[in-house]
Amino acid sequence: MLLKHEEKLTSIMNDIRDIKESGKTDNKVTRDKFNVLSQMLQEIEHKMDDMEERRNNARRETLKQQLFNLYYKYKERAEATGEMVLSQCEYEQFWTAFHEYESEPLNGDGLIHSVVEVYMRGFTSED
Repeated sequence: MLLKHEEKLTSIMNDIRDIKESGKTDNKVTRDKFNVLSQMLQEIEHKMDDMEERRNNARRETLKQQLFNLYYKYKERAEATGEMVLSQCEYEQFWTAFHEYESEPLNGDGLIHSVVEVYMRGFTSED
């Protein structure tokens, strides 16, 4: 789908270049073409923004589920062993996913911050 939009964008850019190079004196035709091209560019930009937002939402939800799964796994293990220690790999895995979840453009928040992050801060890493 992005390829289709890229081709359309390339075509529009070529049309703009052709209009500039042609040096036509018919300003109305030129203005009309620019208006059409501008509208097409806005539509493409809007579609691409929507696609990026959907992708970010899907990634945020995936990370949210991963963080909840890790939280429950480590919490259950800590309750069973009485130790809040993670291997270096587990520790890095959780915090890497957490930082991706909370940073731009995902901007995750909510229960992950109020419950999961608070609890997971109590864990230490094996060195």
